Amino acid sequence: MLCKTCKRYSGLIEWISNYFMKQGKFRNDTIASLNDYNYRDILRSGGNLTKLLIAFFDKGQNPEIELYWLLMADQLKAKNIIPVIKKNALSKKVHVTLDVKSYPSIKYIEFSQNAISKNNDYRGLMNTNDIIKWANCQHMSNIAQIINENVLKCKCRRRGVTACVLVFLQKLSVCDKECRNDYLKMMAQASTEFTEREWGWAWATAGQQRHLEKALGVQWTEYPALFLVNLSKSEFMPFKGPFNRQTIVNFLKRPQSKEYGQGRLIISGLLPEAVQIRFWPKSVSTYPKPNLCILLSAIIIEFQLHFSTYFSPCS
Repeated sequence: MLCKTCKRYSGLIEWISNYFMKQGKFRNDTIASLNDYNYRDILRSGGNLTKLLIAFFDKGQNPEIELYWLLMADQLKAKNIIPVIKKNALSKKVHVTLDVKSYPSIKYIEFSQNAISKNNDYRGLMNTNDIIKWANCQHMSNIAQIINENVLKCKCRRRGVTACVLVFLQKLSVCDKECRNDYLKMMAQASTEFTEREWGWAWATAGQQRHLEKALGVQWTEYPALFLVNLSKSEFMPFKGPFNRQTIVNFLKRPQSKEYGQGRLIISGLLPEAVQIRFWPKSVSTYPKPNLCILLSAIIIEFQLHFSTYFSPCS
């Protein structure tokens, strides 16, 4: 968690940051400084979509944050994320607008179409590596489609994530786009009940991530299927019951109840890597024509265990 009393090193950190600025390593304009008068301009500074990583802290709290923001600035800007820091007092109006509940805190905010579309709080350890990984994952939707391993790294494998909810939905030939969008909307609504928990949420189409399904013991007759996965213990809990918001929320609140049985160990002990697939736009009723190399790779992966070495048809 964020340290609240770091006054001992404030002088040293200030000297280090000033030294690097004099050496030309950092520029004073690298980080935007938030105040009562410029917060609207900062929210609109990215054009159609503004992505901000903002640090809120009082004088004397976390003096190392400013140095961290200077060190991370170039990496954040490479991802079109604007580093912002709040030093001076802010009015109640700004606190309400940005939903700031306490100090110190770190927020990732997206602003588009004259409104804040995403506002997430960082709850991890105070180090640049974890903060950057967390910020880079925030562009994903709250219920992200598993289109590659990066999605699983953000939603399940990233340090700080205590559990992840994986959902496998029917194919479009069985459940059309309206049906699928209804499921995704329901999952998004259910996820709002658990915003205080560091959980990741992700979904995949039946049959597209076969290794994941096999590790969780999914049967072809069980779609839609939902699992609460705890990678630190290499175990998961399968959801049983009618697939609606209330029963899913009840399950996630008390997955260890007798109604759902005991947790099961992940087959092979590790959650397999996700394969690369095409992204499904919510407005499209069918998937685009698959890339031949990706299709052949997926077929070969099915038989990978029978070969001593892995080979790719696209190499």
